[in-house]
Amino acid sequence: MIFAPYVVDLAPREPLPVDSAVQHVPFPTDGDFVERWWRLNVTDFSRPGKWYSAMIDGHEMARVQLRIDSAIGASFPTAPRPPRGFLQIVYIEVANHHLGLGIGPAVIAAISAAHPHNLLAAHSSADGFWAEKMRWEAHAHVDGGRHPSLLFVSPA
Repeated sequence: MIFAPYVVDLAPREPLPVDSAVQHVPFPTDGDFVERWWRLNVTDFSRPGKWYSAMIDGHEMARVQLRIDSAIGASFPTAPRPPRGFLQIVYIEVANHHLGLGIGPAVIAAISAAHPHNLLAAHSSADGFWAEKMRWEAHAHVDGGRHPSLLFVSPA
């Protein structure tokens, strides 16, 4: 799936402590993004993860948190079980003033290209984006639908 005309560069971010030993921020404050989504508790670092700024023409257009070797699919009985787990998209946010321009799919395509041997997954309630726009397969939680979010898995 190619989303032209954007060329996305994934710039790694390292969370830095602020104010206390508990709060960390991998990204600077910017009115184009929801800051509370990017303020992290130190426990988020207990699992392997990566944070990226998605850059287009030198400008930050999106932010992403990934979890490597995620076992999230275990609670979704119809989801595949990759031997090394999923590359889970924990959060993705496109800058407010660039919503609806195809940047989200371009960022997902860049993540997929950077990790060609990983099956991608996202646990989300944004059905319109993952199922309709990205054409990812939805999987219901083991609780039979009482869980409000679905697991979306990229095509193999």
